[in-house]
Amino acid sequence: MNKLEQKKNLYKISVIVPIYNIEEYISECIESIAGQTYSNLQIILVDDGSTDLSGQICDTYAKQDERIQVIHQRNAGLVLARKAGLKAAEGDYIGFVDGDDYIESDFYENLLHFILEDEADFVHTGYIYEKHNISIKRCQFETQIYELDKDIAVNIINEYVLGSSEERHITFSIWSKLYRSEFIKKCYSKLPFYQSMGEDLACLCICLLEGKKVSFHKKALYHYNLRHSSLVNSGDITNIFEMARLYNCLATVFEDYSVLDQLEANLKSYIINNILSFMVRSGKFYDFVNAYVFEKVDLIKNKNIIIYGAGIVGQGYYAQLCKYDSCRIVGWVDADYRNIHFDFTDVIGLEEMKKLQYDLILIAVKNSDTADGIRGQLEAIGVPECKILWAAPKSLCKI
Repeated sequence: MNKLEQKKNLYKISVIVPIYNIEEYISECIESIAGQTYSNLQIILVDDGSTDLSGQICDTYAKQDERIQVIHQRNAGLVLARKAGLKAAEGDYIGFVDGDDYIESDFYENLLHFILEDEADFVHTGYIYEKHNISIKRCQFETQIYELDKDIAVNIINEYVLGSSEERHITFSIWSKLYRSEFIKKCYSKLPFYQSMGEDLACLCICLLEGKKVSFHKKALYHYNLRHSSLVNSGDITNIFEMARLYNCLATVFEDYSVLDQLEANLKSYIINNILSFMVRSGKFYDFVNAYVFEKVDLIKNKNIIIYGAGIVGQGYYAQLCKYDSCRIVGWVDADYRNIHFDFTDVIGLEEMKKLQYDLILIAVKNSDTADGIRGQLEAIGVPECKILWAAPKSLCKI
């Protein structure tokens, strides 16, 4: 009999949920936490000055479940909302859920089992990426327990965190993990309150450099909902300045732990690539930035091409293929086409795509799992497998 079975419900888990103007999502989120198979929970809902009905919805749930505690505060940003939750947390272990996401019913039972069995400071798991009715499992790592020292932590940060490989990557997000209470309180206290972008990345690096043991498990029970309006997914040009601030934050962290020399090259590469990505998504620098190209051009010679995907990869492909006489772009498709606007061409949806005459649909995304999800969506509407093409794009932005 394992520790969890011997001491069922002995350990309390505090779950911190920062909330700001997400009234249409918050009920699903709260109910997914309250309905956990592991019931010894403290559910802390931090209403960060919402101006919609989010705060009232939280209060309603608190009246129905004594495990739910609501903190109302003036809008102060994500870091201070989480810090308020940490201050109120009474649990032996602490987890985080974003208010517009939801979790499977056995999420915390599984994570508690892992952290107890592995005797780890924190445990990391995968997640399920949800966008436009496409669900993609993200677990680009191997199940493994790491006894941490400075060298091992540096290797993990270089390979899994700042590294460019799409096949070996752990999400920075604080919500895919469970932490020992005192450990995460200490680590999160080191974050500056003003770091509005990349705070999860900075926290993860601090945890790896501060911790003694971490375990990775290839479970995916957390559902991350991609919202078009979220800061990191927007094309707001101010994101470039936030990335510069993030560089200073991470450089300071690495310097404090005496590892900046080992991590600086990958840190600069990570920041530069993200700045270029924001520049492309903003639309203001389209003529100047071509971040990705399609290398296997022999496969598209003399073909009528539809490009699927209007993000940074798709924009690079469009800029590249427009210069070729050997193939012709007959359409540009994206599931989020209603929110994408370019001066030089139109992006259309799947229904309009059905009217086009084409030889190949070229999927323009970086990640193979994402490409597989799109492939399945296309096949479901009758596109033959032989007319769907994806290959890993070549980045022109690496330093």
